[in-house]
Amino acid sequence: MMQEYHADGTDTGRAGTREPSRRKMVGKIAHRALALLLTISFVVGLMPAAWAAADGVTVTGGNLMNSIDDTGNSLGYTYIIEATDDEISVEFTDENFLDTSSAPLCQINEDYETIEVKKYSFSGSNTVAFSLNGLQTATPAAVAGYLSGKSDFVFSGIDFYIVYVYTQDQEIFTANFLIYKASASEEPVNADALKSAIDSIPVSGYYTSDDRYNGKDADTITNSQGSFWAEVQSIADEANRVYTSALNGKANQNAVDEQTDKLNQNDPGSALSQALAKCIPTTQVNATGLYETLERHEDAYTGGNPNPSGSSYTDASWENFTTNYENAKELLDSLFYQEGDAIPEGKEAGDATPANTTGRQRDLENAAAVLNAARSDLFLTDYVEILPLWQSAADWLLEQQAKLTAADYTPDSWSAWYNVEDKDENGIGDGAYQVLSALDPSSISTQSAYTAYTQAVAAASTAYYQLEDAGGSVAVHVRVADSFAARYPQYALKDPDSAAFDGTVTLTDDKTIGSLLDAIKFDFTPAESTGNSTVSPCLMAYVNGTLVVDRDASFSRWTGLLINGNGIETGVAAVELHDGDEVVLARVPAPNYKYYTSTIPAAPYETYRSYVSQLEISGGDTMEAEGGAEFSVQVTKTSAVPESGNWGNPLSAGNATIFLSEAKETADEAKAAAAYENTGVVTSSDGTATLSLYKEGWYKLFVADVRDQTPAETTDQTSYTGGEFPGLAAGDSVLLHIVTPSDPASAVATLQKELDAVYNAYEQAFYSEAQWEEITKTYETASAAIASSDLLADAYESQQAAITAIQAVQDANLEENERVNALMTGYLQYLPSAEQVLEGKFYQSDAARMEWAKSLYNGMTEYQKGQLTGLQMAQWNALLSAYGADGSGLPEGPGFTLTIEADHGGKFAACEVNAYARDKENNGTEFITVTEGRDLLETVGTDDQAEFTFGSGKNQDNIIEFQFAIPDGANMQLVSVESSGPQPYSVRERPWDSSGGEAYTYSFLNPRCDFTITINTITEGDLSYSKLTAKNELTEAYNAYSKTAYTAENWSKLTAFYNDGLAAIDAAEDEESIASAKNAAIAAMKTVEEGFLVDETVGELGSVHVIIENTTYSGAPDSLRGTFVDAYVALNHDSTMMSCITAALTREGYGWEGTGGSQGGVNDPGITYISAITYGDDKLEEFDGKNTSGWMGVLNDWFTNEGFASFSASAQQRDYRIVDGDEIRVMFTLEGYGADLGGSWSSSDTSLADLEVDGGTLSPSFDGDVLEYVLVANGSRVSVTPTAANKNYQVKTFLNEKVVERNVDFYRRGESIPVKAGDIIYIGVGEPTWLSMNNQETEAIKYTGTWYTIKVMDSNSAESVVELIDAIPTITYAGYKTQAEAVKLARDAYDALNAEAKTKVTNLNKLTSAEEAIQFYTEIDDVKDLLSKIPSVNKLTTADRGMVQAARNAYDALDEDQKLYITIADVEKFNAAVEWMEEHGSSISGGTIAGVEEMPEEVGETGGGSITITPEASVNSKGEATAKVDAETVEQVLEQAAEDGSISTIVVAPEIDGDASKVTVELPKSSVSDIAGDSLDLTVSTPIAGMTIPSEGLSELAKQSGSTVSFTAESVTVTGAGGSKSDAIRLDVAVNGKSVDTVPGGLTVTVPAADAGSVLVLVAEDGTETIIRKSVTADGEVAGLVDGPCTVKVVDNAKTFTDTSGHWAADAIDFASSRELFNGTSATAFSPNEEMTRAMLVTVLRRMEDEAETAAENAFANIPDDTWYTDAVIWASENGIVNGVAEGHFDPDANITREQLAAMMYRYADFLGMDTAASGSLSRFHDGSQVSPWASDAMKWAVRNGLISGKSPTILDPKGNATRAEVATILQRMTALMVK
Repeated sequence: MMQEYHADGTDTGRAGTREPSRRKMVGKIAHRALALLLTISFVVGLMPAAWAAADGVTVTGGNLMNSIDDTGNSLGYTYIIEATDDEISVEFTDENFLDTSSAPLCQINEDYETIEVKKYSFSGSNTVAFSLNGLQTATPAAVAGYLSGKSDFVFSGIDFYIVYVYTQDQEIFTANFLIYKASASEEPVNADALKSAIDSIPVSGYYTSDDRYNGKDADTITNSQGSFWAEVQSIADEANRVYTSALNGKANQNAVDEQTDKLNQNDPGSALSQALAKCIPTTQVNATGLYETLERHEDAYTGGNPNPSGSSYTDASWENFTTNYENAKELLDSLFYQEGDAIPEGKEAGDATPANTTGRQRDLENAAAVLNAARSDLFLTDYVEILPLWQSAADWLLEQQAKLTAADYTPDSWSAWYNVEDKDENGIGDGAYQVLSALDPSSISTQSAYTAYTQAVAAASTAYYQLEDAGGSVAVHVRVADSFAARYPQYALKDPDSAAFDGTVTLTDDKTIGSLLDAIKFDFTPAESTGNSTVSPCLMAYVNGTLVVDRDASFSRWTGLLINGNGIETGVAAVELHDGDEVVLARVPAPNYKYYTSTIPAAPYETYRSYVSQLEISGGDTMEAEGGAEFSVQVTKTSAVPESGNWGNPLSAGNATIFLSEAKETADEAKAAAAYENTGVVTSSDGTATLSLYKEGWYKLFVADVRDQTPAETTDQTSYTGGEFPGLAAGDSVLLHIVTPSDPASAVATLQKELDAVYNAYEQAFYSEAQWEEITKTYETASAAIASSDLLADAYESQQAAITAIQAVQDANLEENERVNALMTGYLQYLPSAEQVLEGKFYQSDAARMEWAKSLYNGMTEYQKGQLTGLQMAQWNALLSAYGADGSGLPEGPGFTLTIEADHGGKFAACEVNAYARDKENNGTEFITVTEGRDLLETVGTDDQAEFTFGSGKNQDNIIEFQFAIPDGANMQLVSVESSGPQPYSVRERPWDSSGGEAYTYSFLNPRCDFTITINTITEGDLSYSKLTAKNELTEAYNAYSKTAYTAENWSKLTAFYNDGLAAIDAAEDEESIASAKNAAIAAMKTVEEGFLVDETVGELGSVHVIIENTTYSGAPDSLRGTFVDAYVALNHDSTMMSCITAALTREGYGWEGTGGSQGGVNDPGITYISAITYGDDKLEEFDGKNTSGWMGVLNDWFTNEGFASFSASAQQRDYRIVDGDEIRVMFTLEGYGADLGGSWSSSDTSLADLEVDGGTLSPSFDGDVLEYVLVANGSRVSVTPTAANKNYQVKTFLNEKVVERNVDFYRRGESIPVKAGDIIYIGVGEPTWLSMNNQETEAIKYTGTWYTIKVMDSNSAESVVELIDAIPTITYAGYKTQAEAVKLARDAYDALNAEAKTKVTNLNKLTSAEEAIQFYTEIDDVKDLLSKIPSVNKLTTADRGMVQAARNAYDALDEDQKLYITIADVEKFNAAVEWMEEHGSSISGGTIAGVEEMPEEVGETGGGSITITPEASVNSKGEATAKVDAETVEQVLEQAAEDGSISTIVVAPEIDGDASKVTVELPKSSVSDIAGDSLDLTVSTPIAGMTIPSEGLSELAKQSGSTVSFTAESVTVTGAGGSKSDAIRLDVAVNGKSVDTVPGGLTVTVPAADAGSVLVLVAEDGTETIIRKSVTADGEVAGLVDGPCTVKVVDNAKTFTDTSGHWAADAIDFASSRELFNGTSATAFSPNEEMTRAMLVTVLRRMEDEAETAAENAFANIPDDTWYTDAVIWASENGIVNGVAEGHFDPDANITREQLAAMMYRYADFLGMDTAASGSLSRFHDGSQVSPWASDAMKWAVRNGLISGKSPTILDPKGNATRAEVATILQRMTALMVK
């Protein structure tokens, strides 16, 4: 056995051993008295009732007093022994008590430390013996544990010992001994002083209860059960206990003296003095009650209104509360001196003031009561908001009284509703009706008044519904409307009779709704269990068109559900029915709410009430229609609850779905039908639906709204938000009779027409031969069956079977075509381009891939081949032509030469270069050594150049690698490695060999050309060498630190010291400064070197920064608002973005919920989607606040396109990899799935919203529309932090290369970038090849990437500035606006140089000259602008004199050279205005301006997008002029265009001496091909007319046979259809004299014209004339689009309206009316300010297309076939210009808004093939954010292209209706874009 001693009575198990220490024994008690007292104390006073004497135990050396039966725990029995000797033995007569199977040991323990007993013995199997000598005495606390907590026992003079006995092997306690023995005796105790001190303790004069506040916060007791007086009482009680013990000989003198000192009232520091000082004298008030009342309400007061949780109170109730709070606080403060008061001497803050007297107690009690009442009456504005709902219910209930007669109801139920006999003191009866009618809801301003009102409404509702019919029975009509089964047929009711019940029921004894369910034997059991709460059904009861609602006194407990799940709502079921009632039992989807991650029925009435309604099919109970003929169904919807805003008003029911039963032979059979098929037909917004049936018979037609519902949101099941429940509308049904058609042939023809449409959907090439044969057979068989069927239903079934079979083949082909196209595209990407094939770069190494591509291509259908792009086919044809039959003729290829150049300063001999070609077929495991590794000194000698030539073996895949090494001790440093051709796809750095040095490996893919690698180095002795050496040493020191040894914050600090050191080294100007900067940085880094180990923030791969915040939803709990997690977490190999997020949440004490995990989703680390974040009981989850809300995350400020778990540290693809330093930010979105956080799913804006640069100065200042910048770096590293305007688009930063491919490493935002002068930083945004939510699946939209370039400069280096200035093109009038940006960039770069560097800019004169030229031309255009704004004389008034004079003054300010640019055309309106002013008595100082005939431009002058060639023309005797342009001139002009970079058009304007009636311009066809090859347009400008041919048209002309292309403009006379003659112009394009029919891309024809009313007319050969509507008139000429060579003339077709004179849109109105796009609203009025309708706009657009025909069918049910706008609507719909306002609904008479107009014009432009990618900014408009998401791209495009400019410079008015004048203006601008 083993014995242990535990000082505190607890088991600590085995431990080490030590010698016991003896505790000093105290106490002076006689031995005999001790034995007697102990016996009495234990047996009488301290022994618990549960103690009992021990049986079967014999003690030697002591007396066994009793035992404690403690078998409830592991300690077994406890024996109490009074020791009479130091040697004790205990014999157990129970033989089985001790286990003798192991040797016993005896140990003792004190303070949880076990020590071995020195003396013990074991004699016999049941006896244990031990000695007290050497045992340590037990503490009082340990003994108290054995005495049932009697800690008040005085232990003086007694020694206690505790021994545990247990078996060694089992380690189970079997017996415990508590042994006591008298201590050595001492002198008697004197307790007289203690008695005197006890007697002096005051017993009155202080408050003795509820005394917890005495004016001093430090003394305040926060426990409401505490008391100052209780502390005094406790001190007195303790003293009395010690005094009593002393009398009994149990206390020593020390204990008595200690208590006497505690009671010394003369000592202010004694325990009693301090306790009394806190007590409240009864001469003062006891302010505890008021103080604690203020404490209880302090949070409410300081929280403000609204409070931090978002709840707010009415102003009146809040003011009442705050006033009473402040009054109470002021009263309390007046009773005690406050900090800052004038406190009398001897007093301190918290002491009572003279005002603090007992007489003020009542004031305090009143103040507390008033404050409590004010708090209770705080009236929540939430209740104010729902008060109207209570009032609506009350109004409805009160209205029912007029319909009731007392005699119809039982007396008791009538009395409960309407009792006027028993009245209160105000004379109001106690009937529910009387009580409610007496209340005025408009006067409710407090919580108590609100509660009284809501209780009255609830009582009245109950009384009304409990009005019991006085008759013996009632007959009610009941109809079951099972919308739920229509939506979910598998969950139809098990009992079809219940589902289809429609009849009259008589109720007798029990006339309630519950009884009605029993009477019709209604069974709510579904045929199949839903097993899913998200689609659970419920049953609602409508009585006489109104939903039965059980209205509780708490609005949140109202319900309108009769059955929810399987439970019946007793409040609804108990509603009494009356004779004649119409009851509808509607089985509908239960209105759900979302709680945690579960969706549970049912949401509260508050969230679904507005959806409760009844659908009704118009036209009676029966409908009839002919088979095959269309018939219409009209559906209305009426709100069925008085709390709804449109209560009782029938409205058109859009979005209702039509269901049909199977055809039945009789009406009764149809009426009993309970199962329906969804027809797929849905009512339009006007409630109509059209359908046709082919099978004759009777149907039950059922209508229901089966749109999906979204649940209400709740976090605590007390407050709900959102939720949409359209399916709650009760459905309706009618009987439908389909009869034999009167014209069967017409129905059969319709069936055949529908089949034809499917069959002809794709051309034959779309199918394989076998497929074509199969579907043709199917089609023909079905066609024959349709024609021969006797029954229309049989014909219909044949048609449907054929359509299903044909569409299955079509769908399979579409999928296969997509697969094949993707595979072929992949092959072509890795084969040479067409240009490379022509250059002979198609080699044997490409043969294998070519064979794969050939095999694929040969198996493609003609349709699949046709899906390849023109570029792909050009490449493929070039490949096939060069490849031949088997590729054997392909050359091995000359290979290519890699030239290595080195700038080494004469010390290059120590460098080595090796080059290899990798064998791709061996998976890179072997290398083919093309040339031996060579020392460049041997190879090149002093030329510093080596060439390596590579062959092109069949197995090589052209992957080239070379290695360049600098051995240790070479005294050289590598600066850069540059390639003249392809850029390396990989650069690797490693040690060269064991001796040191560095080796670099560069890898290139498929070079296919010679290229040069230049190795730039610096050598010892240069200052730059010293800087690089110092930076390398600093970097080595920095790299010696381990990031894992630091917190993220301290690692950032250390890194900052490092980067600052690099910058200081770069800025140093001498060797000493370099060394000082390096040493200072190393010393600074050491200050954060030690003692910052934080394992959880840094992992194997570093750390990531995780931020989690909610800045959008103010209704969230405090713990989930703002930024609540901001932590760095470890990044390990197995980390994912999700695991980093959950690690950060865990560390900060937050939890989460989600889906995709394996542990239930709650705090499950394996989830793939976060639905909620929690903090204790607080929770914020998806759909809180709105149904578009939830948690979203950005990785480095980009909204990831996939779940967080998809992005990991071990991802092979870079775009999916998270790396050290990444920032993850998880945010809560409310609007638009991230739109409120900067991410839009519908916007194609790929610009930057902001760009921050650290480490340099950016010029010009950042503007999202400016794409090029200069950066003057402060040192060798910079960081750029770009922010995308739309965070759905990735932003990537690259150095010296623009990479559009995926998965290429890039710099993150804010990452440090090493730079030097001449580097270019590329920032890309939203490349379509990169990851984005906006380019995947159904969310895909069209967008293009945006790139920003930043050229890095050194303020010490003039070289880069010189390059920028050299790149400035010649500034011309035509091009200065586009060239100004390059000039500004150069100026910013120059200004950033220091003074010394500026002196080295040798070409500054070119910059200043360019700036002067831009200013020169700007001033010219300013004058031209003033001249152009002068109105025409027919619109001029004398008020315009100032404008005219200002134009003249501006002209006079020009110098003579500038005036040469002001042409006659420029001053035409000005001169006319001067003359008009003089005629009207207002002269213009300076008079008219002469103007020049043409500006001083020379041949070949560039800029402004065009270069003009002016060949001399020869004129023959017939007046026919011919001008020829040679190939050399074109070549020179194209070179100029390439240098300029802004040229888009080559202009040929022949110089003609004299008049000519015909002008021809000839160009070599090769020159035309060259112009097209440079993607340039060609304009031929003659005095007769001009024409512009786009580059695509030139390309086609170049393909024609012949060597010369000619362009002719000729004045001709034409004969009209009526025989009249007129002048016209013939325009011709010919190749070798043969006219072409059309020109791809069309011709833009330009002819002189008078004004806006002049139109261009196309003259046909028969004299027929057609207005060219796509034409614009400006600057004295009209330009229009035609298909090719044609005859045109100008006609004045101006219209005159009385209401457009002086109108701001007069020119646009002239444009629209003269082109007959618009008619006037009358013969004399245009009505410019009248709003435009949708029908009018589509009609105008179709007129733009010359009334284009359409073969499409009318897709809109509400558009008749014979209106003036029908064809236009069909055309616009067919071409994707309009979609309708709802499915099958167009709404022609609706006014069109400005954003709708922009959207239609955007789609129209897309239909025309115009570029719609350009996107502008709406930020300058104050209301730009009001543009709807679906119209955003269109509006930005319209603004960017100048179609819409705003109602004012800052007002867009997107929701405003567009006027006729605005539409005319936009059409004019749109046409100008087309012609341009």
